Amino acid sequence: VAAAARGESPDPAPGIRGKQRSVHNTYFTLPVLFTMTSNHFAMTYSHEYNWLILLAITLAGALIRVYFVQRHKGRASPVPMIAAILILLIVIAALMPKSAAGSAAAPGSAVTLADVRTVIRTRCVTCHSAMPTHLAFPAAPAGVLLDTDQQILDEALRIHQQTVVLKAMPIGNLTEISEDERQLIDAWYRGGARK
Repeated sequence: VAAAARGESPDPAPGIRGKQRSVHNTYFTLPVLFTMTSNHFAMTYSHEYNWLILLAITLAGALIRVYFVQRHKGRASPVPMIAAILILLIVIAALMPKSAAGSAAAPGSAVTLADVRTVIRTRCVTCHSAMPTHLAFPAAPAGVLLDTDQQILDEALRIHQQTVVLKAMPIGNLTEISEDERQLIDAWYRGGARK
C-alpha cells in the first residue's frame, strides 16, 4: 500500500507469501480444529498408534478440503471425498475396542474388590477423592469419587471404560498405572465387579 501511494510497483513477495498461507489455512483448517479438540477424544490420543491416527485424520481433513475447493471452482471430483471416507473408516475400525476374549479371570481365580482396591487407591484416588492430593485437581474431576468401596462399585463401568478400554485414565498416566494393573481391573469388571 505504501509503495502504491508513492507511485511505485509493490513488491509481489508479501502477496505471494500471503496467498501461500491462505492455501495452507484452507487445507489444514479441519485437521487443526480436530487437533485442538482432540483431548476430548481419548480413543485417539491414548491409542498405541496415536501419531498415525492423527496423521490419517489430518490427511482425511485435507482431502475433504480438496473436494470442497474443487467444488467451489465447479470441477469437483468425488475421488478426494471417497479417499477421505475410506481413511476415516479405517481409523474408526482401528479405534474399535478389541474383543477381550480370554482376558477374563480364569475359573477359580475370581478377582475381587479387595484385589483392585490397592490399584484404585494408588492410581486413582490422588485425583478422584473428596480431598484430592494431586496439586492440579482441587476437586475430583467430573465429580467421580473413589474413596469408599461403594463408590468404587458404583463407578465400576466408568473405571473399566477409562482405565482399560480407552486407557485415558489416569490422565497422561500421571500415576503410572501398569498394564498388569489395567488387566486386574479388567478381570474384576468382567467377573462382575463384585466385592
